[in-house]
Amino acid sequence: MVNKLSEEDKQKIINMANMGLMDSEISEKLHVSPSAIFYWRKKLNIKSQFNYAKISKIDNDKFEALFNAGLSDYAIAKELNMSPDGVYSHRIRHNYIRNKDLRYNTIIVPTEYQKQVLVGTILGDSSIYKETSNPRIVCTHCIAQKEYCLYKTKIFTSLGAKCTFRKRSTPDKRNGIFYESYNMYIPCNPAFKELYEEFYPEGKKVIPMNLMKYFSEVSLAFLFMDDGTKMQSGYKIATNCFSKENIKEFSEFLNRKWGINSTIHKDNGLYIKANSKALFKYLISPYMCECMKYKL
Repeated sequence: MVNKLSEEDKQKIINMANMGLMDSEISEKLHVSPSAIFYWRKKLNIKSQFNYAKISKIDNDKFEALFNAGLSDYAIAKELNMSPDGVYSHRIRHNYIRNKDLRYNTIIVPTEYQKQVLVGTILGDSSIYKETSNPRIVCTHCIAQKEYCLYKTKIFTSLGAKCTFRKRSTPDKRNGIFYESYNMYIPCNPAFKELYEEFYPEGKKVIPMNLMKYFSEVSLAFLFMDDGTKMQSGYKIATNCFSKENIKEFSEFLNRKWGINSTIHKDNGLYIKANSKALFKYLISPYMCECMKYKL
């Protein structure tokens, strides 16, 4: 369901659509599923901004090389600095047919450890997208976190995960910098449907208390590596995008499960109190990537 999207988000959709952004571009900026953008664009009577002019300058040799390397439409879009919609349209128009339609992917069930990592990192930096029947998972890290991105990718090798480098072909308008990043992609998989439905029940990410059955010390470690910060007397996790009620539920869960005491800051960040700092560190240390231990 997507009928409970906030008024603020609906206005953002209107504004960005009027600026000429396509559904997939709005989806990435709002961290909302493309289906939610499509639903509200139709409901608000906003015309799609998709046009073939946006994909007319594709380097076909590079496109073909990426396609033959087995990259998904989303991964190709990242490499070519364009939208997944544009890649899909180009692929169909030029008869680039995949061996298996993503809508009918064979299910690959994650291991228990992989589920624990997934719940932690999706609460953090990773996102789930559902543009076909089956969801896929994407995570972007800055250039300095290459080792961490590769560490994550290795965990999900059995699920088809890949790590790719991306450098923007155009500079950021705010500062003129050509940003570079490393991106982990896990292909569409029917096994991700439960994760998608719980994390995005109305098109926007929430903390899914129903999935806390998978949340372990491993999950806590990956959430902290993604979104955690060392404070003067404790630790802070950037839960800012979630509602206070949702964060409170999560805080109470941490207390029930491990006895971790936490409080919610004004910016909706979750602060691990000083009296739980040693316990928190003890729980997650064994699962921290070496390059991320500086956060402790």
